[in-house]
Amino acid sequence: MLIESGQPIKTVQKRLGHSRSAITEDRYVHLTQKMARDAADIFDSIAKNL
Repeated sequence: MLIESGQPIKTVQKRLGHSRSAITEDRYVHLTQKMARDAADIFDSIAKNL
């Protein structure tokens, strides 16, 4: 939820106590439905401005 809300990976890493950000990314970073929608909205916005 922290990553989905836009928190930097380093912040989440420290909060979870992981020694490396790769550990956090491997275990917790995946494309959620909200993130997929947000990415699609951003792409649409860019495409409209071309």
